[in-house]
This record gives sequence, C-alpha cells and structure tokens, in this order.
Amino acid sequence: MWHCVGDGYLQLSRGTYVVPVDLHAFARKQISLDCHPTVGLAMEDPLATYLHDHLAGSNFAIELLENLQQRHSGCDTGAFAAAILAEVQADRKVLEGVIEKVGKSNFDVKDAISWVAEKASRMKLSNGQPDGLSTFEALETLDLGIMGKVSLWRALGVIADFDPRLAAMDFTALSLRAQDQFNRVEKYKLSIARNTFEMERQGAK
Repeated sequence: MWHCVGDGYLQLSRGTYVVPVDLHAFARKQISLDCHPTVGLAMEDPLATYLHDHLAGSNFAIELLENLQQRHSGCDTGAFAAAILAEVQADRKVLEGVIEKVGKSNFDVKDAISWVAEKASRMKLSNGQPDGLSTFEALETLDLGIMGKVSLWRALGVIADFDPRLAAMDFTALSLRAQDQFNRVEKYKLSIARNTFEMERQGAK
C-alpha cells in the first residue's frame, strides 16, 4: 500500500519513493526498490519506458487542470483551465496512439506515483483562491509539465528518423502546439502574480 508521508514523498513498507518536481521526470534512478527485490526496473524497450513516463505526467496534468476548472468555475481561472484541459486531453490521445504503435509497458510504479501525487495536489488546491498561491503554484507545475511535453515531441521527431513505428507523425507540429500551451499558461500565471503575492503578503501581516 502507498502512503503519503510528506510533500513529494511516498512510502511503501520500508522504502521511500521520491516524486520529482518535474512531473514528466519519473526517473527510475529516483526510486528505491530495496524493499521489493523481486521487482525489476528493466524494460524490453527503452522507448516504451520513456513514453509511459510522459503518460504518467500527462495524467497528472489532466487531473490538476480538472481540479482547477471545478474549483474555480465561473471565473477566469476556471475558463482558462478548461481551454488548456481540452488541448492536453487531445495530446494524451496522441501519446496513447504512439504507445499503441510502440508497445505497452506492464511496469506501473510511476503511474501509482502520479496517482498519489495528484491526490496531494487536489488536497492542496481545495481551499485555494482563483488567483491565490496554490493556483499560482499549480500553473507553475503545469509550466514544467508542458515543457517536458515539448521535449518529448522533439525527441520523438529525432527518433522517428530511424524508428518506423513513429513514421507519418508530425512531431514538429505537436511540439509547436505544446510550446504555444506553455506560452499561454506562463502568460496567465504572470497575469495573476501581483494579486497572488499581494494577497499572501497582506495575509502574513
């Protein structure tokens, strides 16, 4: 069973599992599996591993956006989250299509980490204001995840040159769309920065 033992940390039996800040960087080097020596980290296909890392990050981003949309419906933050959510969901479908071509992975530890991290983010946002610190940090987290997606599409564009499983996909267009998403999230995040930190500063007095 997974237990949340603090911000960004999970615990299973006597092993500690670290959830990185970058949602797309579930590097296996950051996961200690000494409490389960029978669980292996090796994958038959490194590309499948890489794609599933990003799928876990995509799932996290979608849950985070859904939470923002629900918590702040009827205001600019909720509307903005809904618009980005539709695009991120479309990107996940594309990624799932790539995974179908490359092959699925049976290793699901990183998906479990993403699920627990999403629950932690949901608790953190439960009492947040549309332009409060938790919303600002959620948008910054999305920034990191989207830049990871930009990197994903660019990397796949290179891999497609020698891997026929990725043929006939326009990874350049996908990376440009992800870059546009990043620019819009960053612009909205900065637009609420003044209210966010004035509010927090006044609350600290």
